[in-house]
Amino acid sequence: ELSELVADYGLHPLAVNDCLDPEHLPKYEVFENHTFVILRAVDADAPPDADTVQALTRKLAVFAGPGFVITIHRKDQPWLTALHERGLANVPLKHAMKVEGIQVHLLTQIFNAALDTYSRPLEEVELTLDRFDAKVFEGTVTDGAAFRADLREIHRLKRQLTLCKRLLWRTVDVTQRMV
Repeated sequence: ELSELVADYGLHPLAVNDCLDPEHLPKYEVFENHTFVILRAVDADAPPDADTVQALTRKLAVFAGPGFVITIHRKDQPWLTALHERGLANVPLKHAMKVEGIQVHLLTQIFNAALDTYSRPLEEVELTLDRFDAKVFEGTVTDGAAFRADLREIHRLKRQLTLCKRLLWRTVDVTQRMV
């Protein structure tokens, strides 16, 4: 399938190689006849102890050129499926007759939806940290073993938070360069 897409749309071989690499970080490249972007979105099915980029997120490769937008990903992603199901129903009327307008709208929706995947995990981390702070500052911590378990959990969350922050910065950079 990918070979057919390469032939039909003239996709650059280096970009195709990058889209097949599951460990690739967000990036933006412009080629003669298309733009290539890699985004990473939080995997809703990631295990709670995920502490690597690959375990916590899934990669989405996007090729966009005159009259086409192609996304390539290894695994179904609920946020992308929801976007696909909405389709072009939400395209503003002013863009409805212009291919470029539809393409820009679609790319905007993809970028926004990928960024939105970070919201829930970050909110959950914030709530967990607030609960931990409350325990510590209210003096309700009495069991040393439970406290050590809480500290291990805080360390894991801090690792996830750091990964999310780095990926968000890279994704924001890609988004700004795309604009």
